[in-house]
Order: sequence, then C-alpha cells, then structure tokens
Amino acid sequence: MRNGAGRVILICMALVLALLPVSTVLAQGTIVLVNPPSQSVGVNQTVTVDIKVETVTNLYGVDVRLTFDATKLEAQDSDGNTGNGVQIAPGSFLNPAQGFLAQNTVNNTTGQVQYVFALMAPGAAVSGSGALARITFRAKATGAAPITLNSVTLSNDQAQPIAVTLMNGSITVVPGGSPTATPVPSGTPAVTPVPTPITPPGGVGFPYVVQWGDTLSSIARRFGVTVDAIVRANNLPNANMIRAGQVLIIPTLPAPGPGPTTYVVLAGDNLYRISLKFGVSVEAIVAVNHIVNPWLIRAGQVLVIPTGTTPIPPATRTHVVRPGDTVSAIAALYRVTPWSIIALNNLANPNLIYVGQVLRIP
Repeated sequence: MRNGAGRVILICMALVLALLPVSTVLAQGTIVLVNPPSQSVGVNQTVTVDIKVETVTNLYGVDVRLTFDATKLEAQDSDGNTGNGVQIAPGSFLNPAQGFLAQNTVNNTTGQVQYVFALMAPGAAVSGSGALARITFRAKATGAAPITLNSVTLSNDQAQPIAVTLMNGSITVVPGGSPTATPVPSGTPAVTPVPTPITPPGGVGFPYVVQWGDTLSSIARRFGVTVDAIVRANNLPNANMIRAGQVLIIPTLPAPGPGPTTYVVLAGDNLYRISLKFGVSVEAIVAVNHIVNPWLIRAGQVLVIPTGTTPIPPATRTHVVRPGDTVSAIAALYRVTPWSIIALNNLANPNLIYVGQVLRIP
C-alpha cells in the first residue's frame, strides 16, 4: 500500500522510480560513471565497460537505465546464465547472493539496457566505490558510439534516494578486427569439422578455437554448457579474458537424470553460484528446500536441485492483508524473508498490496 511505502525496505529500485524523482544534484560526492570513459576497439572485436559508483554511502539498491548506439555496438550476453536472453554481468560492489535481481534486460535493436538490483540481507548496505554492473560490447561498425546513462537511481536501506551525478562515456570503433570470411563457391559442399573428443580436467570434452567477438557466455550458450564449466575445464584465471585463436576445451555435460538431483554445499558457495552451475533459478532452489534465509547456507548442507519436473511445495500458510500491513512487516511476523513472499506470490510491486488480499506464506 502506498501509505506504507516509506516503511518497506526497498526490494527493487523499479519501485523507487515509481515513487521518487531521480535527483541529479551532487550530494556527498556520489558519482555513477561509465568506466573507462572512452576507449577504442576494432570492428568485430569486443570491449568491456563498467558502470561504476564512486564515494557512495549506505547503498542498498540500484536502477540503471542506459542507451548505446545499436548501429555500432551489440551487447553480449555476459551474466553467465544461459536461457535468459542477452543480459549484462553484475558488478562486484553489491553481492549478488545477498539480494534480488529485479530486472536485467538488453535490447540490441533499440540500444537500451536496464539493470535493477537491491540487497535484502539486514545490514548489507555498502559504502565506497566499485562496479555496479559490467557490459561487454561487440563492435559492428566504425565511428563514435556514445554510452549514455539516461537515469540512475540509488537508494539506501531506508528506501531513501541517494543524490547522484552521472558521467557518460563513449567507444570509438576503428577499422580492423576479423577479416571477412571467404565465401564457399557455388556447388561446393561446406565441410564442418567434427571435434575430436579429449579429456579435460573433470570430464570429456572437445576443443574449440575462439573467434573474434566470442565471449565465454556466447560460447557456453552455443554448446549448451555453463560458463563455470568452461572456466573449470580450462583452469581460466579470468573469465573475461579470452583471445581470438585461443583453444578452449568445451566440457561435455552428463545427461540429466529423470528427477531432481542433490548438491552438497562447498565452502564459499552461495545460492547465486549454485543456481548458475545447474541452470536453475535461486527462487526454485529456495522453494524446494524450504530455505528461510537465502543468503545463509552452510558448507556440507545437502540441497535438492530442482528440474522442470520437480514439484514446488505449496505454501501451507496464508495471510490476509490488514490496514497498515507491508510485505516487510508480514515477513517479520512469520519469520521469513520479504523476497520469499514476493517470489511465492508473484508480486510485481511489493509496495502495492491491498486490504483483504490473501498472500501465501512460505
């Protein structure tokens, strides 16, 4: 309900845009910028930029909306998760395992990107400087290609806006890159080489020669494996650093079983990494395993990894919304997370619940 919006911990910054204007007045020196502000790249080569925040205090959620020149640049899928279309990679400043990714969309036709993320763990707000998100572009045509931050909304853990100054960037595409492929003469059958199976670390696989414009995400999507599997099979120190001509081992994944599998949590694991490893959503793992706190799992814990046929347990409790209720207050009442209520009830806008509405409680 709108009257309770001020007391709701921000779940996704899209809500802030609906309730609060974007401020462009500098306060406390907070800046969001395209980093580096300018660079050059050859046609058909890839280049990476960070959306960086500097000198921010008590940051809890972000909503970044930017545009780029789609006639000269094409954003590459780089979030490490296949099957969700083209998405940008999260930055290192806000921990993906401690929050809720509300939106990550790229439109390469119109040149638009929107990235909405909010932390959810109590006391998880961060201060300082760092990358909010990372975008990898492939250069398509020569010329100057501006990258414009149309709007950036930052919020603290009290759902209050943080004033910010925006600094745009640009990429200059120069001639170069990969040579044009020689066409096969008419009537000559094209021969596709059959990869020779070899044994990489951890399983069976085959070699692949990196081409201009390739990213690990595009390669993983092409062969139906995960970025993490390629990184492990090749002992890559940096998933963002591959080069044309480099030979990668593409691991062959075992065929999935007829039902759900189990996974033993390792030291350093979080649900976000586990979800990428198995190609399922964090919400599905949370629901199947009745996890109350998604950012608190322990080494040695056995998790059920759902498949498309794994039944999601139904909610056993319901709550009828009363005057003054908010999602955060209801979550505290039942000792669950706001995120779990939002996911279970498919709430598009957690600030807009109404008296008499029946919510399922996980």
